[in-house]
Amino acid sequence: MSLEISNDSPSERFRDLVARAFVEILGDDLQYGPWTVILRSEPRILSVVMTGPGHRREEWAFNLEHSRVQGPEEWAAQLRQRIRPDYGRSKR
Repeated sequence: MSLEISNDSPSERFRDLVARAFVEILGDDLQYGPWTVILRSEPRILSVVMTGPGHRREEWAFNLEHSRVQGPEEWAAQLRQRIRPDYGRSKR
């Protein structure tokens, strides 16, 4: 299993929640290659970039100021909802 997460200082508060969300969502797929998640935060936007085996790459931007999301837990739930349709289980 390989999941590497890097972040800048402002996005540190999301790191553990993002790690748990990706492990839950990707599940068994983690064993099929290296996965990388990069978190970057601007004043109002959190950017999440995920790369995986082969050419898998997804990017999400979360507006932290105007979102209904109140804290890291709610944000992680929103991340799960966005990722789950594409990454519930890969087709092998």
